[in-house]
Amino acid sequence: MSRMKEMGVVVALVLLATMSSICAADVPGMTFSHFDTIAGPGNYTMGFQFTVGGSDLSVTSLGYFNQAGWTSGTRDVGMFDSAGNLLFSTSVAFDAAQSGDHYTFQTIAPETLTAGETYTVAGVLNSDNWGQWGFDLVAAPGLVSGSVGGRYGVGPGLTVPQYIGATNGDGSCWSYLNANFQYTATPEPATMALLAIGGIGALLRRRE
Repeated sequence: MSRMKEMGVVVALVLLATMSSICAADVPGMTFSHFDTIAGPGNYTMGFQFTVGGSDLSVTSLGYFNQAGWTSGTRDVGMFDSAGNLLFSTSVAFDAAQSGDHYTFQTIAPETLTAGETYTVAGVLNSDNWGQWGFDLVAAPGLVSGSVGGRYGVGPGLTVPQYIGATNGDGSCWSYLNANFQYTATPEPATMALLAIGGIGALLRRRE
């Protein structure tokens, strides 16, 4: 391989890495168009269950719904696997600038969620108001919701949300909205390989 072709390969790989980072924007795990607010019960961990789609996800932050019932301090938010094990968590600090039905997110070291696996993200309510939506959650691209929305746990601190929320007549589930997360999608290896081959090939053809 000539010096120019070697340089072309290096440039292609750098461009591929840059392109991947640009395309990997943080996406909220859940969005919703309306909700009901209920006085918080205290000593509850509430959240929602979801299944990861066809590619791994990299979780970059955990969030808590900054509504009227939360006025100070921090709230613990964590991610649980399908067996109820706490995988990672953080404390989200109250932010007055974000109050009024917005999520406040706390950045964490990236954590991988595996394609096809089911997880639950949940936060500790204390005595905050809590939000719920009477239908399955609206999942972002990369997540599969199904009819497995709201989950909750009872007990002090961050407790495994092992109980399912109330269901509607059509079988859909109440979704609890206090906890959320942000993520970037991890491209599938085959996709990355095709991008790399295409980029390298294009550069080498231009150098010949």
